Amino acid sequence: MRLTDWKGGEQLDYYHLGPGDIVVADGGYGIRRNLSLLLKQQANGILRIHPSTLPVVDARGQKIDLFAWIRSTDTVQVEQETFFRDGEGQLHAIRIVAHALPPEKAELSRMRRRKEAQKHGRTISDETLLIAGWLMVVTTLPADQWPAADILRLYRARWQIELVFKRMKQILRLNQLRSKILVTVEACVRALLLAWVLQEQEVGYVRSVLNQLVQANDRILSTWSSTKLSLATLRQQVLGV
Repeated sequence: MRLTDWKGGEQLDYYHLGPGDIVVADGGYGIRRNLSLLLKQQANGILRIHPSTLPVVDARGQKIDLFAWIRSTDTVQVEQETFFRDGEGQLHAIRIVAHALPPEKAELSRMRRRKEAQKHGRTISDETLLIAGWLMVVTTLPADQWPAADILRLYRARWQIELVFKRMKQILRLNQLRSKILVTVEACVRALLLAWVLQEQEVGYVRSVLNQLVQANDRILSTWSSTKLSLATLRQQVLGV
């Protein structure tokens, strides 16, 4: 475990990668620096991107306008072979895969972007509203082994990990550390992670018992409810009340 301040969170430098590893990460990682790191360590990745933070070019080194590319498409899923320049100016081949969100999800995404812009006193651009309606990722995986549909399917599976972090923050209160002393914060984080492991074991036991007791059509505790129950039990055991 390595603790950083708020500026040092989303970096691939913390991980020891190698051949056969596939990194799946959100938009905070979709930059040239991380792509260069993946290639250097002979790993592959699927990273969500925004066209403004990942400049791409064609084989001749000419800039590709990803905004214009999206505007010109008349299908819900598109793919394009492109290149990016690393820190030394060398070209590397990558693939851009984009999939249009369903209309209702696209509108919700645009509403969030408008609220964020209004909150920070910014004027939202047409390009931002356009991309808000699309899932766009970059990948280094070969097209002959990883078609676009599989790339998107693997990226969407990442959401289950996001839900785990969301439960940890909201139920375990992992994001409410009070201390600003490194040693104390590290000890608190380790203790909380240990508590999470214990409650996961308890949830597994509770679910196994429920599966034996309930009928096929009966409603079983949700993951959130069972996590809350297990953590509440653990707190009582630790506090003694």
